[in-house]
Amino acid sequence: MGADLDSKIELNAMNSLNQKGIDLGSDDYDGEFLEIYENVIKEADIIRDKPANFVPKTNRPKKSDKKRIVLVESIVTDDDEAFVRNLYIKVLGREPDKAGHDNLIARLTADKSINRESIIYSFWQTPEGKNRNIEVVGFHKVYMDELLSHDGEDFVMHAFYQILGRKSEEQDTKNYLNAMFREGKSKEEIIRIIKDSEEAKRRKITIEGFEKAYKSRKKKEKILAKPVIGNAVLSLWNLLHINRKLTELNDRIVKSELKQAEKVNDINNSIEDLREEYLEGSEGIYQLKKELEEKDKLLRAEIDKNTARLEKNEYQLGALTNLDVTQEYIEKLNMLLSSNMTVWGPRERLHISKRASVYTCFFNTNSGEITVGDYTFAGSNVSILAGSHDKNLKGLVRRDADETEGFDINIGNGVWLGSNATILGPANIGDNAVIAAGAVVVPGTIVPENTVYGGIPAKQIGDNLVFDEGINDALIKALERKDGILFTEGWSEKNLFFYEGVGTLGYHLYDREGKALLKAGSYSLKYAYIEDRNVKLEIDGGEKKTYELSDKEGCLEFEVKDDDKGYRFVTFNIDSSREDFALMIFRK
Repeated sequence: MGADLDSKIELNAMNSLNQKGIDLGSDDYDGEFLEIYENVIKEADIIRDKPANFVPKTNRPKKSDKKRIVLVESIVTDDDEAFVRNLYIKVLGREPDKAGHDNLIARLTADKSINRESIIYSFWQTPEGKNRNIEVVGFHKVYMDELLSHDGEDFVMHAFYQILGRKSEEQDTKNYLNAMFREGKSKEEIIRIIKDSEEAKRRKITIEGFEKAYKSRKKKEKILAKPVIGNAVLSLWNLLHINRKLTELNDRIVKSELKQAEKVNDINNSIEDLREEYLEGSEGIYQLKKELEEKDKLLRAEIDKNTARLEKNEYQLGALTNLDVTQEYIEKLNMLLSSNMTVWGPRERLHISKRASVYTCFFNTNSGEITVGDYTFAGSNVSILAGSHDKNLKGLVRRDADETEGFDINIGNGVWLGSNATILGPANIGDNAVIAAGAVVVPGTIVPENTVYGGIPAKQIGDNLVFDEGINDALIKALERKDGILFTEGWSEKNLFFYEGVGTLGYHLYDREGKALLKAGSYSLKYAYIEDRNVKLEIDGGEKKTYELSDKEGCLEFEVKDDDKGYRFVTFNIDSSREDFALMIFRK
């Protein structure tokens, strides 16, 4: 039986049935057949959904999505806090939530002998971990069930990563796909071949559940090799295949009939529409005219809108042309020209907060990710290097075959990077830390928050920094240095914008709300924004006042009330969050 199928389809049909996990019962011949028969019946819906010829073409294998490799050794550390943070960032791609962090720290504290590899594996196998399209490599134990859950090219590549710890070469992938889909080898046999290689033996990897799965596969193949059982299974597969074809044909007939009915219905509707339009006569013509007039009105409004944009561009061009070239403007222009940092390596690995000021830095991302937090700033000639080479190589190979992973650098919020400082990955710099000028942060360094590090290699050179909350002496001194106007929260880097043709160095509001510490008195505020609509600006300087802004740029006046100290925190709030709202404040 099954002579109408070619050998490839027969082979793959049996393999498909084998891979469904049929439970072979006793050694009794009739009992085995009945049990396999019942299992095939249960899978009928799955088999019917397969196309008639489902043999993969080995000369055009399915391309798996490119995965980012995460090494187990880059996560494991003796420090519990560092391990938990590495685990969340590298496996789940986010900072740890408080509940998850506290629960895991409690487990690690209670049991110092806990296997950290098993924790990494369980995180990777969560739905959140699987959705990240990463491959965690370097486990000492892998699991047979997890290996068998993959198919096709993805199965081969996954087996190489987990058993051999490396990516499969293109020819290896083709060879193993041919072995499965042309020679009929099962996934268990492919795993045995890879597992028994000299390369795998050197790695000493344990495959949990291998012997049981391999023996079960052999028992299934032995049963299906019996002529009566094999022919019965193939006959049943053929009947299901024919039934599927008949169902597809019936569906096509039904769809064709529905399509014809829809066409007839459309024609009838069109005839009815023409009849009603004919009966309406002049009313129909009047309605058409009204619709055309409405479209003409919308088109003219669009033309006016585009004309206004052109006029604005011409105005800004004129402002640039007529700009007075003074020393002040040369300094502002120099600041803007220096705002393009140098990046060596993949740009997508560099994650810099929009509120950070690291324009003069050199970044190398060839061997890891670099993250820079809010309000972090740098002096001149600072090098942040998540790039490295293998010291065990030499010559041209050492230069060109640089590392690709494992040298991540995380720089927190409010960090001060002194001029000529160098940071070598992997490294972690906590919030509000200071890296002194000329310091070299060597690989593996963890700089705690609120500390000052200096020297070569960089070490803590003083007591931890202590910051007072609220208004303190340091904040008052800073206010005096900034002539009574000190921007504090919610603002971006200073940028140059134009008001009435004059360049103004102002602050951009990234959130709905920003704050500034101002001396009591009268102030002028110049503003500019791009969005084509009115904007509401609320200023609370001891007394709330709302301004309706309808022009793209302008100037307004406001007061800051005296709170008996001579200064006050003033809140600026706009009616929506936008990055293109800029302002500058001047004391009158």
